[in-house]
Amino acid sequence: MNRGVLTVLLGTAFVSCVKEIEFNTEDVKTKIVVNSLFSNDSIWSIQLSNSKSILDTSKLKSIENAIVQVTEEQNNIITSFTHTGNGVYTSTNFTPSASSTYKLEVNVPNYNAITSRSDCPLPVEIIGIDSATTNFGNKPSLSVELSFNDSNETKNYYIVDVIGNIKKYNQETGDTVSYFERLQLSCSDPNIELVNSFETEGFGNVFNYILLSDTNFSSDIYKLKFNIINWSDLKDVDFQGYIRLISASEDYFLYKKSFAIYQEVQGNPFATPVQVYSNIENGLGIFAACSYSLWPINW
Repeated sequence: MNRGVLTVLLGTAFVSCVKEIEFNTEDVKTKIVVNSLFSNDSIWSIQLSNSKSILDTSKLKSIENAIVQVTEEQNNIITSFTHTGNGVYTSTNFTPSASSTYKLEVNVPNYNAITSRSDCPLPVEIIGIDSATTNFGNKPSLSVELSFNDSNETKNYYIVDVIGNIKKYNQETGDTVSYFERLQLSCSDPNIELVNSFETEGFGNVFNYILLSDTNFSSDIYKLKFNIINWSDLKDVDFQGYIRLISASEDYFLYKKSFAIYQEVQGNPFATPVQVYSNIENGLGIFAACSYSLWPINW
């Protein structure tokens, strides 16, 4: 195994010393980085770039000369991808299907071929939504109870968020501005992951999206309760949106969880470095699937 020596200068006002730290030179080789989170209802896209070592000060570069293919479980090629710019490869003639397994193969000159695989889970049925206005802290909020079916036969992973298509009238211009926004959710369910929580306006356990698994579920029907805390800011505008229940593969879930932890420690020199989850063989990144169930909401 090749090893190198990194020289670190340590100093104080009165004492200085030199410390040599051994590191594995295999770890600083450039690798292909894959970014592909895909679902059963969207155009398939894969972004490719290259990794950098801590000794490399150059800019990240997209990879634009790759051959990208996806096969099914029996290794038959089902779609190829075309480079559309900035390292993004898309397939316009194929949409992933739920309850299917896909294998990725990427070949780039001067790199080892990289592979990965992902199972695309079935959508999970939303049984119903109960909601009521309530006071959360010192402001009104919308209390929501989301009921959905959970299978005991397999371990399941879920992500829940609320997407709003908000329309606001601009009196100065006379135009109506429309935009999509993730609403802020507060949740104290014991089964949720807290890695992506934050505080706002004095409220704790606030999330842009809720992560949970069914490890400790005790029945086939689960009821998740949460509050939409910025509902009072939006209740007087023309609002349409949906609650989204995402059935995620294990790889998808672990990537989202580890990336949330990574974002949390950024800029903290005293935090333990976080390795973002990867399922790419001979490379880095993520190739993982999910399926959606939507429940429309409006007020």
